[in-house]
Amino acid sequence: MKQMMQQMGIDITEINADSVTITTKDGNQFIFEAPNVTRMAAQGNDTYQVVGNPEIAQVSEDEIERKIKDMLEEMINTTDPSDATQPDGTDSDISNISNGGNSAVQISDCPNCYTQIENVGDIQYCPFCGANIQS
Repeated sequence: MKQMMQQMGIDITEINADSVTITTKDGNQFIFEAPNVTRMAAQGNDTYQVVGNPEIAQVSEDEIERKIKDMLEEMINTTDPSDATQPDGTDSDISNISNGGNSAVQISDCPNCYTQIENVGDIQYCPFCGANIQS
């Protein structure tokens, strides 16, 4: 049987898992402790089978909001503004914008993604989302 599956391009692998947690969009969590997990690779797709008796838990709205906030903060903190491009295709390197000798830097929030931006010119693009920032 295994040889026939290999001839058909199907690869089955057992995965030694301690636990598996599935979180649904409505906040339910299915927690499988010591499950039997199998991965089947066929035609460029992987299918996972989890066998066991899950505990079902409800995630609170506060927990969901906290996780979303943590993910957004991580995205903002790991995004390199110098990698962003503007809608017109130009680079968004803030270091190339001159503040005209004014040593005072104004900080404002982007109206689109709410990231704090240092405004060093009359008009500036948000390095994270590309929105126009008016100083």
